[in-house]
Amino acid sequence: MKLRWFLILILLLIPTSAFSISLGETAPDFVLKDMEGKEVSLKDYKGKVVFVNFWATWCTPCKKEFPELNQFYETYKDNDLIVLAVNSDMKRSSVDDFLKKYPVKLTVLLDPGAKVVGSYGPRAMPTSYIIDRKGAVRFTHFGFDEKNDPMKWVKEVKELLKEEK
Repeated sequence: MKLRWFLILILLLIPTSAFSISLGETAPDFVLKDMEGKEVSLKDYKGKVVFVNFWATWCTPCKKEFPELNQFYETYKDNDLIVLAVNSDMKRSSVDDFLKKYPVKLTVLLDPGAKVVGSYGPRAMPTSYIIDRKGAVRFTHFGFDEKNDPMKWVKEVKELLKEEK
């Protein structure tokens, strides 16, 4: 618990531009384990549009976002869209409890040391990065705006799905 608050404090004190991924930059690769213990690498999805969502169980907007994110995934999963929900909680049991309340079919990845979160530098929880087929970050969403974000996701992903592989 103390470590989580320490990490939050550090994130708030460091200027965002010092560590945030910029639009057009290549998304940092990572390898994390999914809920079944299988390793998942971002580079395995080159040629697909990838929606990387950083979230935490203590995040109130994440609770609102998860059903929308799951519906979004269900709608576009057969169209070369991959959704990876990266969780930064230290305790696996917290993630298990959260997913019992907010079940999803998308891929949930575990980042208990927040190393991948740190390499992307989100300014808020949740934060989503939409990555094009070539591996570049094309769109970013900080926080969750339930009235507008799902519509923006659809528009942005449709635009990227039209681009050549």
